[in-house]
Amino acid sequence: MALHPGISPAPLTPAALAAPAALPVREDLQNLLTGLARRVAWGGDRRKGSARIELSEGALAGATLVVHTEQRSVSVEIELPAGGGAAGDLQQRLLDRLEARGFAARVRIE
Repeated sequence: MALHPGISPAPLTPAALAAPAALPVREDLQNLLTGLARRVAWGGDRRKGSARIELSEGALAGATLVVHTEQRSVSVEIELPAGGGAAGDLQQRLLDRLEARGFAARVRIE
């Protein structure tokens, strides 16, 4: 199994083996999503995943983010609301941040 440098798998304990497959969202993440997002949907498995997030607060309120991941590849699509000129240099900032963390990234803003 290939691992990212500096990351080692957690040892399996009896409690971890008995844990349900779908874990509840951590409370702090849930509070963040509740404050920023109108709707959130996500799914995936251990190799790939997708999320669709409709923002309700901040400079990008009304925007929809669609994120697809597969291993170390990330695709981000942002659909701005009508008249949403709040993007500025957002596309390049997201691309730079994702690539700095080792992801092969594609970012598109409409």
